[in-house]
Order: sequence, then structure tokens, then C-alpha cells
Amino acid sequence: SLYIEYNILTDNQQEKTTNRQHGKVTAQKNKFKLQSGNDLEVYCDGVNQWTYMKDIQEVNIQTVDKSGDDFLSDPVKFLTGQRKDFKYFYKGLVKEDGKTFTEIDYTPKNVKAPYSYIRLHIDEKTLTPYSLKYHGRDGVHYTIRLTNYIPNVDISGMNFVFDPSQYPDIIINDLRDTK
Repeated sequence: SLYIEYNILTDNQQEKTTNRQHGKVTAQKNKFKLQSGNDLEVYCDGVNQWTYMKDIQEVNIQTVDKSGDDFLSDPVKFLTGQRKDFKYFYKGLVKEDGKTFTEIDYTPKNVKAPYSYIRLHIDEKTLTPYSLKYHGRDGVHYTIRLTNYIPNVDISGMNFVFDPSQYPDIIINDLRDTK
């Protein structure tokens, strides 16, 4: 199990805009609950994923895409193990914010991936992940900085399933494949 708090910076180089948000994730294996900003919650029970958008009172239900590499789709994927669909490049040690980090670049083997590489910084002293940076092919880059990283947290009573009965006026879009 794992608890993470993070800040995410979205840098859209085409539109010359930036956006910052804070979020938190509680996870156990392939189950998680993510809260991003004040308007987005993502629940995942390992099979189904619910994306609840508070501002429009809507939830989308999808079958989990195990091949996806988006942080908001599976926030712990890069923090829990190696991936076969990437090439790994050890870049060396770098200094940032007065700390020393091991820098690793992940390049997707799929040339149609929406990003050219993902850069991971691991704190040399604590050996915990510090940041991920997605370099988007479309000119939109995401930097996710972990501000709190706690492994082996007690998640008894944690609910990884969205309960629509708690939201009587919500619009539900079930996008799961029913074949």
C-alpha cells in the first residue's frame, strides 16, 4: 500500500499556458483512489475505473486500460516496478532543490505513444521517487512532484469503488465494453 501527495504542473508550450494542481493518491496493488484539485476523483478497483468530475456532476465508468501510461489513469505504475514496454536509460546524478537525484529516462517502445520520454528522479538519500516529467509530443509537458510519499500505509476501510448513491443528481456515463 502507498500514500502519495503530489503537485502537478502542466506546461502547454503551444498555448503558452501553465496550470498547477495538488492531489493525493492512496493505492494498494492495482487499486487506488486519486483526488486531483477540488474537482476530480478517480476510483479504481483493479477492473473498473470511475472518473468523477465534481464541477459538472458527472462520472465516467470504464474498464481499466492496463496498457495506459497516464499518471491520472494509473498513478502508481511507474513507482511500483519495471515496465517491458519501455527502454530505460540511466542518465546519472543531478542536483535540484539542494538534493541529489538519480535520473532515469523511460522511452516508450511504441513510437505512437503521446510522449517522447518520461524522466524519473529518485532521491539518492531516501531512495524514494521525487518527480516524473512527461515530455509530450504535442508540446504539453507534465511535471509531477511527489511532496509526500508513504509506503505501507494502513488502508483498512479504504473504498476503491465509487458509490453513485451518495450523489443523487449525478450523470453516469457507463463506457465499459459490454461484449
